[in-house]
Amino acid sequence: MLKSIRLENFKLHEKTTIDAARITVFIGPNNSGKSSIFQALLALRQALARGTSSFLQPAERQPTSPGQPLLYPMGETVDLGDFPHVMRRGKAQIAIGASGTIRSETILAYDSNAEVSFDVHIRENKLAYHRGSIKTAYGEAPWQHGPNLPAQANLTITVDGFQIVLSAASDFRLLLLRGQLSQSPAEGSPARLLDITEFANYLAGCPRSLLDSLHLVAPLRGFEEWACPVPSQPTDDLE
Repeated sequence: MLKSIRLENFKLHEKTTIDAARITVFIGPNNSGKSSIFQALLALRQALARGTSSFLQPAERQPTSPGQPLLYPMGETVDLGDFPHVMRRGKAQIAIGASGTIRSETILAYDSNAEVSFDVHIRENKLAYHRGSIKTAYGEAPWQHGPNLPAQANLTITVDGFQIVLSAASDFRLLLLRGQLSQSPAEGSPARLLDITEFANYLAGCPRSLLDSLHLVAPLRGFEEWACPVPSQPTDDLE
């Protein structure tokens, strides 16, 4: 569940923090930044899903057919133009952050509630650096990753003698984190090892899972609301 959204230098948002409840309603005039709040998170999710190193890139139209009526791939939910179009004038980079709770119903052997928080900083349409933390009943793993940041060493969570090591990725082509086991107890059964491996992958995927929990329900505006079938023959009376 999404609990907090943070934007910095994204469109109209110079520095905005929003604490989200289970039901949160945004009310304001047009062009006041309401849609931008979720555009930022959806654009970040697209950057991860595309498998490219760029934050923004144009949406590619695709041919339609009776079985595939969409002009754009399913993952393309927002098209925000070029990077200067979303960066606040006079600024050098933008920041997008979020916090929330992630739970996996598939891991029965471990308490799988996780509190995740992350902030991603983007410069010249590339990932500049990112930082955050994942907190579970077994401990907390903070991270920070970037060329000008000191390495964050505290990325290990120990569960039942297993050490789960989380490592940060350097660009949008990978998940924000990767999880692996550095060692395992000699007496661990294959089933137990499978459980802990699944738990490690779950922890590493928490930032991505928080973004994937967003579901866009686009409004119908203007033409869609008043559309009607076009007649097969030209009419004599326009009215």
